[in-house]
Amino acid sequence: MTPLSREDVERLILQAGIALSANDIGNIHGGWMLMQPMLERNRDHDQCAPLQHAPLFRADAWTPVICDTPAS
Repeated sequence: MTPLSREDVERLILQAGIALSANDIGNIHGGWMLMQPMLERNRDHDQCAPLQHAPLFRADAWTPVICDTPAS
């Protein structure tokens, strides 16, 4: 994945029709620079994703917690 320059981020924001300050655009670009390596790592590890178990919620296995604290 090719890193996005600040100009690329600014162009994408303008294409989306969003008006942001230069500071906001810089913050978004900085955040993207932190996220991009994580996305690349996930993409590399997703080769075996179909073999992983999906997280399940079983209502029959859930036990509600009842608090007997007096109301103040």
